[in-house]
Amino acid sequence: LGLRETVHFVTRFRAEEMPLLTGVRYDAPILNGTYPVDIHHHEDGGISFKHLDGRRHTTWGKNTRHESGNWREEMGLTGDPAKYYQLPFDLLVGEEYKNFIAAGRMVNADPGAYGAIRVMVNLNQLGEAAGTAAALCLERGESLQTIDGKLVSETLRKGGSAV
Repeated sequence: LGLRETVHFVTRFRAEEMPLLTGVRYDAPILNGTYPVDIHHHEDGGISFKHLDGRRHTTWGKNTRHESGNWREEMGLTGDPAKYYQLPFDLLVGEEYKNFIAAGRMVNADPGAYGAIRVMVNLNQLGEAAGTAAALCLERGESLQTIDGKLVSETLRKGGSAV
């Protein structure tokens, strides 16, 4: 038995599907991603994808039925689609537990956003940001709750991360 989604840690920022799919930008990004929203259906074993360019495709259980369309057109969105999405540093920062970094499957996200960010390439970026933030906190004698997210983002950039 595998569980794709369980408990989410409450942080200052919650990732949500529409801001993710429309490529909202943040002042202190720690992740750039392109993996589509990928929702697995619990009831029939099917799967639904939403891509940044607007394509959407759903397959219902055991390949019994397919449906495709364009979510951007269906929502009346015009203009160029996002080439990638970002998530900000505050996604890692909780208020209740000092210096606990929520990087991993417990990330604070709605089901759509979680379906995009739960994959290895994105979780790797969250882990790198968590480690960078922890090192900066130790170096500067600050807590996770007081460290400047822009400093974390800039340190990631200087280290070669594409944020």
